[in-house]
Amino acid sequence: TTRAFTDGKKSKIPFKFQSVEAFVVGSIAFLIKKLDLCHADLVNFRLVKVTPLILQNGVQYERQRFQQKHGLTTENLHATREWVQRMGSNVQNPSSLSSTVKEAFVDELLFVKERISMPEVLVQDSARINNIRTKVQMAVLSASLFLHAFNISNSSSSTSQHSKVTISKMNHYKDDMLGYLKGNLPHDDLCEKVVNVLVLFAQLASGNTIDDKQIQQLISSVKSVLKGSDPVLSLMDKRVRDLFKNACNFEAKADSIGHGAPRSMRTGIQRKVPSQGDDFDSQKSQFRNELTQKAAKLGFNVVVDGLVETSYEAFKVIDHCMKVHEQGVFVPIVNELLAVSEGGKVE
Repeated sequence: TTRAFTDGKKSKIPFKFQSVEAFVVGSIAFLIKKLDLCHADLVNFRLVKVTPLILQNGVQYERQRFQQKHGLTTENLHATREWVQRMGSNVQNPSSLSSTVKEAFVDELLFVKERISMPEVLVQDSARINNIRTKVQMAVLSASLFLHAFNISNSSSSTSQHSKVTISKMNHYKDDMLGYLKGNLPHDDLCEKVVNVLVLFAQLASGNTIDDKQIQQLISSVKSVLKGSDPVLSLMDKRVRDLFKNACNFEAKADSIGHGAPRSMRTGIQRKVPSQGDDFDSQKSQFRNELTQKAAKLGFNVVVDGLVETSYEAFKVIDHCMKVHEQGVFVPIVNELLAVSEGGKVE
């Protein structure tokens, strides 16, 4: 068709474009898109080639960069020292230092009411931590609201009790709910939209029409949740802390983890490869399977997928932090604190 145009022959415009000009513009855009994909594939190839080098030297490189900025000692790490001090007597057991720091990451940074200065060892992850906080807040609010809907409609929160079509519609209502919660709507408008979603959700889950009395119960529950005074919300807030502590202390089975390039490092066009490709995400698969079961048991069925993904982000942040800084930062700070208090020392 392009050759026909260049030869001056009469021809219909391909793909039902309205004009020759539109066809030319569309063709150029298509070629640019293909060029971008080729560039992405080239980047993907280079990342795959360099992945072993990153895995081997990345932690040491980041540790050196950190020391260049903050010095070889811990005397300038004031925010990190304050964070460790807030852990109290929990850091006195050397064998549980890693677990203690990871739990403090949850209690003192992710979900703390009175936020402290961001520790220097986590400054580069500040944006990710704030994003995790926001996502978890939305998930807890949504889970609490949907639990009220299940309870008022006398229906089961277990996804195994519903068909795929029903689950798909539930996910649609969940997305609507998250959109309203993120939308910074006036309180009254937010309450109205949330109640409307919950009514539709409850009717779908129960298969029955929601009567006026149940709607009034929903309205009361929604107002209570949005004000932060709801007992179910308090319970879910406690449960999500426990879930994230489990997530941050997750340990994958080393014998099933591959050594290729993680999928998160791959860009461009992806081709299906033999079963070897499944090893790339074996750690994440183990994590997802374990945390999905725990989240469902704790009542986060409706928001389980997003919550597990968010908890994996938290796990990656603190796990990498410990790999880089445990021996060079945390152990020396703990030793100094113990030397002052008891003369103890962490090996």
